[in-house]
Amino acid sequence: MSNPLKNNPELKCVKAKDYCLSVRDGTHDSPKPVDIGFPLVTSKHLKSGQIEINTCYQVSEVDYYEIVKRSKVDQWDVLISMIGTIGEVALVKNEPHFAIKNVGLFKSRNEAGGKWLYYYLRTDFAQNYLREISRGTTQQYVPLGSLREMPVYVFDDKSEMSRIAHILGTLDDKIENNRKTAKTLEAMAQAIFQSWFVDFDPVRAKMAGESKESICKRLKLTPEILDLFPDRLVDSELGEIPEGWEVGNLGNIAKNVRRTISPSSIGQNTVYIALEHMPRQSVALHEWDIADSVESNKFYFRKGEILFGKLRPYFHKVGITPTAGICSTDILVIIPKSTEWLGFSLCHLSSKELVAYADSGSTGTRMPRTNWNELAKYMVVIPSEQLARKLNEIIQTQIEQIISITHVNRSIKTLRDALLPKLISGEIRVSDAQWMLEEVLL
Repeated sequence: MSNPLKNNPELKCVKAKDYCLSVRDGTHDSPKPVDIGFPLVTSKHLKSGQIEINTCYQVSEVDYYEIVKRSKVDQWDVLISMIGTIGEVALVKNEPHFAIKNVGLFKSRNEAGGKWLYYYLRTDFAQNYLREISRGTTQQYVPLGSLREMPVYVFDDKSEMSRIAHILGTLDDKIENNRKTAKTLEAMAQAIFQSWFVDFDPVRAKMAGESKESICKRLKLTPEILDLFPDRLVDSELGEIPEGWEVGNLGNIAKNVRRTISPSSIGQNTVYIALEHMPRQSVALHEWDIADSVESNKFYFRKGEILFGKLRPYFHKVGITPTAGICSTDILVIIPKSTEWLGFSLCHLSSKELVAYADSGSTGTRMPRTNWNELAKYMVVIPSEQLARKLNEIIQTQIEQIISITHVNRSIKTLRDALLPKLISGEIRVSDAQWMLEEVLL
């Protein structure tokens, strides 16, 4: 691929070690994990511009300070994956409290410099360079010395760089805010599920003699929904449960569908979701690929169905499909046996309790897997169909909002990825891109 940056007289090329205060890497040791400590970020925790802190293991305070002597991360520094998956980049937007291992660290001089480098490293020009300098056969890596010599193209006019970074950053901020909204919707759904079907708050409130008006106000229920809850708890093999409800299994209300599809039957533009596309602890599936290079049988899914990652279930990869497509056979496609049980099934399948159950029953040492037969045995308290239907009406609205956010974010990403190389190369000027930004933010 030709590099148009070389032909732009407004741009000059400097080495990364000169552009930055320094270029370093994290520890190469493997400090012992602890229950309470500081997160250790590795290459695998950099994904799609994000630092997945919640999936890191913790290291002790002693190990943390030993690591930061070598490679302290500060706000507006840029991180890059150097081992395994090469070239994942993240900008440290907030004051960090983590250490790094096998991660490249570009020490930024200031906020504007960090933002420019972050976007520059995501261009095809920079990514091609990283592929060229990578080494290794079984596992690829980028030598630190080559990273320091990496060419970085900059405008003589620093204000132009700031304006470009602002446009791209505004698009990224919109994506991030949309994701936070989706996360809030998911948390609201889980809170309702927990209150109704785990803690039995409406039942306990009735038993305590609280007035209907007070219960509805406090628990944000309509009188119609409150009337669907009984007014006493009874003993069961799962402990006390609402009177009239039953103890059953997940398999009573949901099923695994195996719609196998061969590569020859897969359309060229079919959506493909693999385990690496599924985020941890989030039902919103923002990432997917196109099935143009699939070479083995996959499972077909429809929009609004549940995907459950059965390989290493402790990764907690459970999501609701935003469109029809195909998925890896390491993913279970699960649907309710009747539509009113979708919300109930999704909340159970995405709960920490069920994921822990799946993990404890998984088989295989190096690559543990669960299966539907095991998940179907998971014991649940089954309410009335009317109450399940009311929950589903609420959850379905939130699912539709999450799916809408997903597609909006895909459109914003498409615009950002189209603008990124053109703005940085100078092919498109900031003034020409401004109207596109205004349309997105309406």
